Amino acid sequence: MRHNQVTLSVTPHESVDEPQLVSRQERSRSIDDRGKYQAIKYLEEVGLFTPLSSLELYHGRSNANGDDWKVSPGFRNDGDTTSHDNVNKVSALATDTAENAQSFADERSRLEGGQPEVHRIISEDADANIIDGSFSQDSRSAEEKEQIKQALTKLRVPFMVGAPLDFEHRDILTRFRPQDFLGAGGRLPKLSDLPEITEKLGIDYMTVRHIAGAMCTQKLMTVDPVQIVNGYLKKQDAYRDTYPINQTYVASWLRNAHVVGVRERVRSATILKDIEPVFLFDLAKVDTEAEVSHRRQTAAREFGDIAIRLADGLETEATTGGSFVDYLSNNLYATPEQLVDKAMEVPGYRRIYEADAGNWEKFTLEEHTETVLRNFDNNYADKLPADLLPIIRLALLTHDLGKPESARRGDKRNQHIYNVREADQFMRKVDIKENMRQLITGIIGEGQHLTTRGFIKGDLDARAELLSFCRNLLTNSGVDNVTENDAKALADVCLIIQTCDSAAYTDMAITTSKKHGAYRNWPTFNDSFYPPVSITKQDAQLKYEE
Repeated sequence: MRHNQVTLSVTPHESVDEPQLVSRQERSRSIDDRGKYQAIKYLEEVGLFTPLSSLELYHGRSNANGDDWKVSPGFRNDGDTTSHDNVNKVSALATDTAENAQSFADERSRLEGGQPEVHRIISEDADANIIDGSFSQDSRSAEEKEQIKQALTKLRVPFMVGAPLDFEHRDILTRFRPQDFLGAGGRLPKLSDLPEITEKLGIDYMTVRHIAGAMCTQKLMTVDPVQIVNGYLKKQDAYRDTYPINQTYVASWLRNAHVVGVRERVRSATILKDIEPVFLFDLAKVDTEAEVSHRRQTAAREFGDIAIRLADGLETEATTGGSFVDYLSNNLYATPEQLVDKAMEVPGYRRIYEADAGNWEKFTLEEHTETVLRNFDNNYADKLPADLLPIIRLALLTHDLGKPESARRGDKRNQHIYNVREADQFMRKVDIKENMRQLITGIIGEGQHLTTRGFIKGDLDARAELLSFCRNLLTNSGVDNVTENDAKALADVCLIIQTCDSAAYTDMAITTSKKHGAYRNWPTFNDSFYPPVSITKQDAQLKYEE
């Protein structure tokens, strides 16, 4: 058992003949989240939640529009013949038993042409679960109701983390207190209270509604989550026409609770029978069984071997040192805040992390680094071999250490030189061996320079240079028998780091600030990314030609 983690056993999706992806979920869970997982387990026992892994869910379709179908996070209900636009208003995939899915596939094939297809739908998230849209507490005892409420309370997300403000409104909570948004007598604000609150505070109505809605939603999710989730599917922004609901907060709550879908009871107009389908709405978290297996095998083939070899190289010079490296290696679920706090314990680096990073947005280096680490967690941390996480996080923690100094000297043009120098000094202070220092400084120096040219500026020659650079960097860092696959894997690590860094200047990124709380960043680089499609709108995918 590793420090700060609870060991679990998870059955991988792949065949034993294929490379196995061992992600952090296969390794453990965060002991810091133990209360949350205990709450989820209890809510499964009372029937509010059902583990997705305990269900066999299938989607039936016609292949009239093409084969090789997989789930798209942008899958639409409206006008799409494989969905139920008469039931929900958000993107959702209808799934059911194999028998019902086959009936749907046969009927759609008859109507649309093509051959019927039935796909099993699963999730890479071992903790994914389904909420019962018909669950009722009416027959429960007072004691059971209180236990359910206590379990739901453990799933709460801080209200402004769950529904961050836009960048231009980030100073609101420095000017006002949360209680300023409550109704008379400190009660939850009703829709009817909002005009008066708006007038009293002198800020715009939609911002008041956003904050008041987040506060109400946080509270009401501990009382009546079924009603709110059903309303979320229909894009309802009020609870019983009385309280404002913040749909962004609902999405954050669902993601935090690992809820990817809802079971409903409907009359199917397609197969003319009463059914209990599961509508999967967190489509970034589910896919066909074949596609999940393919993705995991691809990641295992590309990153598995190099991850193990690089992890072996993350050692310290001194046998008496290494607490920082141990923390990185043994805390795969450490939050961005915890990781930066640990880095700031290194003598001399609290001052650097707390300094202005030199951007017009006035981020501190601490805030920017946490944002970049958060982007990594949201987009990659559960999709890569666990052994690779400490290496990438070390690179992200050190990638901009020279920013404050270059800004202070008015020399931002040469920021990369300062970054490499400061990163090397930091790693020396935590006793990281020379080979690993060379690897990390290469990644955050020339590696980032080449990925910027190759994938943001579209210089195809730079991509070839990146592969050659990565091959030489691995060799010079002491890795034996470097293959083309190894070079590609390291080049993709460079791209991952560049993506997380660049995405920090988009409104897909969330910054948490001691001064401002949580807010979405200014969309400076949004045009370089595809529009987000996940329910939390925090996914980041760079646009570039393959």
